[in-house]
Amino acid sequence: MHWRNEMEPGKFSEKDSWELQLPMEKLISLVSEGNRNRFGEGWCVWMKLSFTLDQESGMPQSCYVYQYRDSNRLVEEFMLLANMAVAHRIYRFFPEQAFLRRHPPPQTKLLKDLMDFCNQVGLDIDFSSAGTLQKSLNEIFGADKYSRARKEVLTYMFSRPMQMALYFCTGVVEDETLFRHYALNVPFYTHFTSPIRRYADIIVHRLLSASLGASSPIKMEKEDIQRQAEHCNDRKMASKRVQELSGDLFFSIFVRECGPLESEAMVMGVLSKAFDVLVLKFGIQKRIYCNALPLLDFRFQKMGKKPELTLVWEPEELEEESVHQVITIFTLVEVVLTADSGSLKYSALLKRPSSEKHYEIQVISPYFPAPSYACPEDAEKSPSYWNKGAQRRLELALALQPEAQRAKNIILFMGDGMGLSTMSAARIYKGQLAGGSGEESVLAMETFPHMALAKTYTIDRQVPDSAGTGTAYLCGVKANAKTLGLSGAAVYGKCRTTFGNEVDSILHRARLAGKSVGIVTTTRVQHASPGAAYAHSASRSWYADANMPKEALRDGCKDIAYQLVHNTDINVILGGGRMYMTPKRTPDPEYPEDSDQNGTRKDGRDLIAEWLSAKQGARYVWDKKGLDAVKDDSVSHLMGLFEPKDMRYELNRNTSTDPSIVEMTEKAIRILRRNPNGFFLFVEDE
Repeated sequence: MHWRNEMEPGKFSEKDSWELQLPMEKLISLVSEGNRNRFGEGWCVWMKLSFTLDQESGMPQSCYVYQYRDSNRLVEEFMLLANMAVAHRIYRFFPEQAFLRRHPPPQTKLLKDLMDFCNQVGLDIDFSSAGTLQKSLNEIFGADKYSRARKEVLTYMFSRPMQMALYFCTGVVEDETLFRHYALNVPFYTHFTSPIRRYADIIVHRLLSASLGASSPIKMEKEDIQRQAEHCNDRKMASKRVQELSGDLFFSIFVRECGPLESEAMVMGVLSKAFDVLVLKFGIQKRIYCNALPLLDFRFQKMGKKPELTLVWEPEELEEESVHQVITIFTLVEVVLTADSGSLKYSALLKRPSSEKHYEIQVISPYFPAPSYACPEDAEKSPSYWNKGAQRRLELALALQPEAQRAKNIILFMGDGMGLSTMSAARIYKGQLAGGSGEESVLAMETFPHMALAKTYTIDRQVPDSAGTGTAYLCGVKANAKTLGLSGAAVYGKCRTTFGNEVDSILHRARLAGKSVGIVTTTRVQHASPGAAYAHSASRSWYADANMPKEALRDGCKDIAYQLVHNTDINVILGGGRMYMTPKRTPDPEYPEDSDQNGTRKDGRDLIAEWLSAKQGARYVWDKKGLDAVKDDSVSHLMGLFEPKDMRYELNRNTSTDPSIVEMTEKAIRILRRNPNGFFLFVEDE
């Protein structure tokens, strides 16, 4: 089409419009064909909330669900094509320096749970690729007014197993099959089209310019480019979170100014004491808590992979009976959005169902029959309840397939003292919190596809300790009680039996294999469980040289704190145990007036200083503020010692000075995951 000068915005005649329509329709047809080549029919688009703002105050005065039009698809498809074309070119010219974006396949365990759920409720979903998944979504649901909501809910469920898309340098990822972008269903992809708002696009522009001969090649090593990619990944994740919070803040103001707001909603997730809904009028997701509703009781149960909440509503009149309402995935409900007092937040409340018609379940498709209203107590009296449950579990067990992929990363979680009796108590307590008797509840770990029992004993004792068992599960050999990282030939307390009887741990082997390694514990880092990962000691109590007998020092044995710093190159060390690392009488940074918390070393060595000077990119912190401040990608080694001895129990933890085990673990993973070879992380909670 020839563009005439007079065809400016606002000056189109009817003839001009017709002249534009035909080529635009052809372009849209071409775009649809390109999309079908990747995904099959249809597009999967998240509901997006948009606002209109008051021109004077800038505050939201109305909102609406953004309508995704053919013109949006047209622009998006050409942007995707441009990004793919550039990705192919820069990789062809710079195979070791190309800056691409990959999207790994879904997490296997979560995907399998979703597949089991779909099979249980009769949904025929093809999970073999992003394309077949998209095609299944478009084929399964009808064209009624709730079809988009059902599709949105299922899309949300499918998003949970998905991993984050990542920028990367092709030179640090050896396997080209890992370059693939799962969600877009293409082998090579990058970001090229938005250099004004993404630094990643600027790097890609420079590579493209060099490939065209318009500029000289980038003089950066692949490791440097990878560090840039990791920084872009962190910024991308942060900006996404800010965007979400911004939208939530604007909607909170809108609810405050214009609420309460009523809308139909569809259930998209069910928990033991709450459930998540998609509010259809506004396209937002919100959690509704059972304890915020006028209920006599609520009961949670899980039928295979299908969770279900039964709500028992208080009668509005004394002579009325209570109303039972069953909440499960895809249930259609009425909600009210109200502003919270004193804050820019809002809550979602479930409207009481009509007692006259009891409660009608919206049957959304032949795959989802209305659930039974029988309460769990009644159901348990029926033999069919137990027979059907057993049949479902047997089918799931028979369908279990062995995991064929090789793990890149390993995280070993250790709950010290968490035996069968502790697990039973936790299971009962969890069930009672959900309103049941407790025994019928199931812990998350009990849903794992594989579980096993371990014999916990040492060679010389029937009742073991953490040192002997730590050596067993970390080093793979049974040992004597109270010895660390030594075979059964070593004798407790006898230094000379150490030499020649050392055994290597999985942490040490992982480091030799080129992986990053780390330790996170709520005890002291020199304690028995973490100590078995790096130390070889005839006594678990030899934390520092001050804790060792003269004979052991004379015979050449080293204390556990010394071995922590000098035995294996550990990237992340987080826990307690400051006093064993510094010279005697060194004041503790957190308790400088308490001499009982001072350093204890008699050899005068400052092991923290030695560790810092020996490691490039090392950082030491001793409180939560310091840990939170570690955001620099240049930090390759992190030591955080948050108490002189063991850290405090969670119930007694000072949340302003001491990080939680969750916070320590998250920080460790952020550092360790930068290694393209993977990592090993040991996490212990006592």
